[in-house]
Amino acid sequence: MKLQKANAVPDITLEAGYDKQGNYIRNYNYVGISMPLPFFNRNQGAIKQARIAVDASKTQLELQQDQVQSQLANSYQSATRLDRLANSFDPAFKGDFNHLIEEVAKNYQRRNISLLEFLDFYDSYKNNTLQINALQQDRLNALEQLNYVTGTSFFNK
Repeated sequence: MKLQKANAVPDITLEAGYDKQGNYIRNYNYVGISMPLPFFNRNQGAIKQARIAVDASKTQLELQQDQVQSQLANSYQSATRLDRLANSFDPAFKGDFNHLIEEVAKNYQRRNISLLEFLDFYDSYKNNTLQINALQQDRLNALEQLNYVTGTSFFNK
């Protein structure tokens, strides 16, 4: 924009010269003044165009900042929600759950429960284990996303 404003001021050129025999008049002396046309335009179009380009760049910067802030807020909210959910489980639950399936397997081997009951218990165990593992994976992915958005390794698993 400074360049366009500088171009708004017309460049006035003064010149003087002497020509001994190069013209139809001998010993020709001359003085001249020149300036670019149009004089009254003063480069207003280019100045407006530069001002619009600067404003567009500022708007683009604000848009990028808003996107980063929104992405950071969403990532943080998701990470805290999943972390709270993952930490809400009783730490002894997984051990008790594994002990339960071991006892179900022992009862099946002793023929205390039928194959259908064993498969039902096993299917429930498998589904719950998959859900817990998926929750842990989602939690870690959310923390990794937060690390990516912030550009740091702020949260360690």
